[in-house]
Amino acid sequence: IIPDERKNTKNKYEEVDINLTGKNAVQTDELLKGLLAKSAQDVLENMHNDFELFEGPRFKETKDIVMKNGAEQVILCGAGTALFALSSNPFDLEALSQALPHQRILNLIR
Repeated sequence: IIPDERKNTKNKYEEVDINLTGKNAVQTDELLKGLLAKSAQDVLENMHNDFELFEGPRFKETKDIVMKNGAEQVILCGAGTALFALSSNPFDLEALSQALPHQRILNLIR
């Protein structure tokens, strides 16, 4: 999901309060264990991106819409602003596009 609003990566790093990052060490360990065990459920439950802490309400609204449209997990890509969504069931791309009219929806894997 690529929003119409783009942000410069350098600026994104400047917005980060380093004191608020790195609090998910246990979650990161569980994510790694899930990857090694090839447990999709553990991976989905433990994926995270500290840059999400510094995103505004539009990010949360978009994430909520995607979750309501069938995503099992939605994560910010890198420093942002694009999102990726994971689901074991196919998305209704038309409904998602209607719910997010100003964002580009790409279906990379079927």
